[in-house]
Amino acid sequence: MNCNFDCIYCYEKNERQNVTMPKDVQDKIVEFVKQQTKYVESINIGWYGGEPLLAFDVVKDISERVMNICKEKDIMYSSFIVTNGYKLTKDISADLERLHINSAQITLDGTEDTHNKRCPLKGG
Repeated sequence: MNCNFDCIYCYEKNERQNVTMPKDVQDKIVEFVKQQTKYVESINIGWYGGEPLLAFDVVKDISERVMNICKEKDIMYSSFIVTNGYKLTKDISADLERLHINSAQITLDGTEDTHNKRCPLKGG
């Protein structure tokens, strides 16, 4: 739920925490996916809520493990991300492609001036 922007309309402001998903929760998610593979033909993961690129190590870890499960079980895998784009670099873009995160929604609030007023970067 953490984010590097302080958007004036954010509905998650009261939920923000400067923590990432604990390893045991990551493991439980992957285990849940593994259990569900007998019921599905495809898996699509959406990365959003706060700013997912602030915890890109978690995105990579879960994505890689779920991709391996899908490969073993011959299940189609896809993924997308909703990001403010601030931390998006060429290297991260290449990782997104490698992780089959093949769709990205980058949130912008109009012109540069309007966006920066409505969604200021925390800390300036």
